Amino acid sequence: MTAAEILNKEFIKWIETSNVSTLVKDKERFIVYQGNKEIEVNFTQFPDDYVHKHISPDMPAYSVKFLKAIEKTMFSALAKIEVKDYEFNFTFKYWGKFSSKTVKYYLLSKVA
Repeated sequence: MTAAEILNKEFIKWIETSNVSTLVKDKERFIVYQGNKEIEVNFTQFPDDYVHKHISPDMPAYSVKFLKAIEKTMFSALAKIEVKDYEFNFTFKYWGKFSSKTVKYYLLSKVA
């Protein structure tokens, strides 16, 4: 299995077990590793009323909250592909608007 396949599989698994699982229209299009360190998060996969209530008022804050929510999934996926640190550019899109954030993940281990 390629790194991209592992990441996308982990994203789908996260969706299926998260609080948003019943809201996401198409779990395979909600959060997708695009290659070249690019991850797209498509908030248009949420119902319009959810977007109006939770995302539109402060998309940057919601994006940070989302990144924190998937943090364990990212570490799990990176451990499976045996990467110690990695930087991703997340692009959040909804209704023709875009926002992006770059996140660097570090897997640290300590032997006592």
